[in-house]
Amino acid sequence: MFPKHLVFCVLAAGACTAALAQWKWVDKDGRTVFSDRPPPADVPAKSIQQRERAAAATGKMVAPDGGNLDAAQLPDSQAQPAANSLASKVHSGKPVAPSELATLRQKASEAAANQRALDATATRQAQTENCKIARQSLAMLNSGVRVRKTNAAGEREFLDDAQRDAERRKANEMVAQNCL
Repeated sequence: MFPKHLVFCVLAAGACTAALAQWKWVDKDGRTVFSDRPPPADVPAKSIQQRERAAAATGKMVAPDGGNLDAAQLPDSQAQPAANSLASKVHSGKPVAPSELATLRQKASEAAANQRALDATATRQAQTENCKIARQSLAMLNSGVRVRKTNAAGEREFLDDAQRDAERRKANEMVAQNCL
């Protein structure tokens, strides 16, 4: 009796986690996209209409790729205004002093480096979490316990051997992709 309850708890916890991770954004073609994964990096922040609820509930800021940001990790707040200032001066036709140009370029370069570091950290964190989930799923599938799922009609059904093998292949692929 105990293993059935354990399987149900694991599946219910997975369903709750999936329900929390919801994103909504407008893509480059103007279509609204709903996903449990963060939008691609080329989607501007202004196009993101809804972020992951778990991050919003904790009060942490969410990077465009889904990673949480602390205030200490944010890029230099002067870098973006500096880049905007540089662009406006160059496009205005007014001469820019070489020292000012070098300073503005340096700040823009630092901001880009900070953003790349944040993106790399968020990617590593996501891979670590995905690895953990994939290994747990694989362990459950390999344990021999009967696994249930809910079909489209809301009825519970057990996985047969072919379905279990298909799920095992998916879990192995996730382990290969995320567990380095």
